[in-house]
Amino acid sequence: MTPDRWTRIDALFDEAIALPPAERDGFLLRVCADDSAMRAELAALLAAYDDAAGRPGHLVGATGRACHRTPSTTTSK
Repeated sequence: MTPDRWTRIDALFDEAIALPPAERDGFLLRVCADDSAMRAELAALLAAYDDAAGRPGHLVGATGRACHRTPSTTTSK
């Protein structure tokens, strides 16, 4: 996945989680109308986010901002 594509998915995810769950499918259909792979990726992220909701240690966004490191920020020791 390219960095630009991940940035787009991350931004759309943020928009989607701000919506009521009942409105998310329509949102994904609208914003990913020509990209079924992106729609599927977002749907999976939203499902993981919803599944984790209410559990101890809930994710800070399913995109993993709190724990995800891109190769440019990872250091070797």
